[in-house]
Order: sequence, then structure tokens, then C-alpha cells
Amino acid sequence: MTYGLVLLTHGRGASLARALDAWLSLASPPPAAAAVVCDGPASPAALAAADRLRARLVETAPVAVGFCRATSACWQAGAELGTPYILHLEHDFLLRQPLALAPLAHLLDRRRDLAQVALCRQAVSAEEVAAGGLVASRPGTFTSRGAYLEHEAYFTTNPCLLRASFLRGVCLPLWPESPHCEGRFGCLLRSLGYRFAIWGQGEEWVEHVGQRDGFGY
Repeated sequence: MTYGLVLLTHGRGASLARALDAWLSLASPPPAAAAVVCDGPASPAALAAADRLRARLVETAPVAVGFCRATSACWQAGAELGTPYILHLEHDFLLRQPLALAPLAHLLDRRRDLAQVALCRQAVSAEEVAAGGLVASRPGTFTSRGAYLEHEAYFTTNPCLLRASFLRGVCLPLWPESPHCEGRFGCLLRSLGYRFAIWGQGEEWVEHVGQRDGFGY
């Protein structure tokens, strides 16, 4: 299984090196190619990450352009890596347990109607904490398919595996570079007949350690 890693950062915070440490130590196989996309001018942390990954470094603009446009730039860089799958990772998500990516790729091959296979984050809101997790807080939303949960509720830019063909043919031409892009894109995908998958049965795969700052993050 061959994939490319696209790592999106806005250059602030101390989590980028920690995120990269976690992914390179716990995810297998390692990426065959990588791109680091910095929203705005490259930070020292972004430069170090690109050097470590031997990755192409992309700066979106002399100033930050915000989450929606930066995500588009991230996916453009991913589409140019030449790998059949793309792992989308933002700099403030830490992988918390070993992850074999081949089964996720096989699922995307088998189910062409799935837009993504995402990894579940920890409970964040009061409702999620009270319910015992993100999935538990949304009863009736997810259908268990054994190794994964299927749903049609939302598309997420949390860590996920995507087909490169989907990135090129759907994400790049249809992603809205405007407010509420993530939610609007999910609605558009549903209208096109796509569904979504979460790997596992709702257990925590990643921890979101960042804070909401920048433009739209």
C-alpha cells in the first residue's frame, strides 16, 4: 500500500513536531511521498517538518489565507504527489495507537461510494464527554460494518485517508473556498451519493491538541 502524506499547518503552536513524531512512529507503512503546506510564510517548525519528511514545502501566500483556501492548497499539493492514496493530516492531531493503513485503503477500493475513511478524535464538547465519546453522543447516526462505522452525517478534515482520484476529480473542483467550507462540502457530497466512514467502532484514534486560532481553524 502506497500513500502520500499532506501535512497542513498554519505555523503557530508547538504541536507540529509532536504530531509528526506520533504519525511516523505509529502509522504503517511510512508515506512514500509528502508535502507540507503552510498557511502563510513557512515557519521554522514547517521547515523542520519538510526537511524531516524530505517533503515539498508549499507556502500559500505572504500572509495567511485561512482554513478553506489552505485546505484547497493542501489537496492540490497532495494530488501532485503521484500516489494512489492521500493521508490528510493537520498539525495538531496526535495519533494515539498503532495504525495499519492498508485495510483503510482496501476499504476505499471496495467501496467507491465512500468519500473518506476518517479517524475518530477524542470527546471535546460537554455533550460528547457526557455521552462517553463523539460516536456515542450521536445515537442513530452510525451503522456498524464490522471494521468501520458508516454514516452520511458529515465530511471531516480530521485525519483521514482519501483516494487520490477522488481528491483530483471531486475535492479540488468542488471544495468551496468560503466560510463553512467543511460543512457545505459534506452536504454537496451527500447530494452526489457519497457516504463516509470512521475506522473502528468509535474508539479514540487521534487527539486534537490545538486551539482554535487563525482564520477558520
